[in-house]
Amino acid sequence: MHAFLSLDVSVLHYLYSVRTMPITFFFIDISEFGRWQIVGGIAVLLSLFFVLQRRYADIVGIFTSLVGSGAFVLTMKYLIARPRPEWWFQAYPEGAYYSFPSAHAGLAMALYGFCVYLLLNSASTRLNRIAVALLPLLIFLVGFSRLYLGVHYLSDVIAGFAVGAFFIWVAVRARLESLRVSDSRRG
Repeated sequence: MHAFLSLDVSVLHYLYSVRTMPITFFFIDISEFGRWQIVGGIAVLLSLFFVLQRRYADIVGIFTSLVGSGAFVLTMKYLIARPRPEWWFQAYPEGAYYSFPSAHAGLAMALYGFCVYLLLNSASTRLNRIAVALLPLLIFLVGFSRLYLGVHYLSDVIAGFAVGAFFIWVAVRARLESLRVSDSRRG
C-alpha cells in the first residue's frame, strides 16, 4: 500500500512542477467531458437519437453503464472518504468532495467506452472508425486532466477507470439481455 501512496504523491508533485497556464486551461476544458452534467447531457441526447431509431437496448446499456458507475463511485467516495490532494496542488478549487475513486474518470469510461462498444457493433463507416480511435483518447485525457489539475491521485483515476470498465461489461450484458427479450417477443 505504501508503494501506491508513494507513486500517487510522486505523480502529483511531478505534474505540479511542470504545470503551465495554457496547458492548465486545455485540461480544464478536457476535464469537463467527465463532469456528470456533461456526461448525463450527452447520454440524454444519445438516448433521444436511439428512441428515434427504436434502439431501446442501447438506451438500457447506456444508462446501466452510467447509473451503475455513478452510484458505485459515489458510494465508494463516502465509504472510503479519501481527501483530495492539498489545495495548493489544485489548479482550481474542486470543492469538498472526496477523492477516491475519480467520478470524472469513471463516468468518462462508462459513457465513451460504451459508445466505443456500440460503434464496434455497428456498420463500419469512416466516421465510426474515427470515433473509435478518438473516444479512448478522450477517456485517457479526461483521466489525465484530473491528475494534471491536481484534483486527484493516480490511484483515484485508475480506480475510476476500473469502475467504468466494469459497468461497461454489466451494460453490455444488460443490452444483450434486452435484445434477447425483445427478439423473443417478436417471435
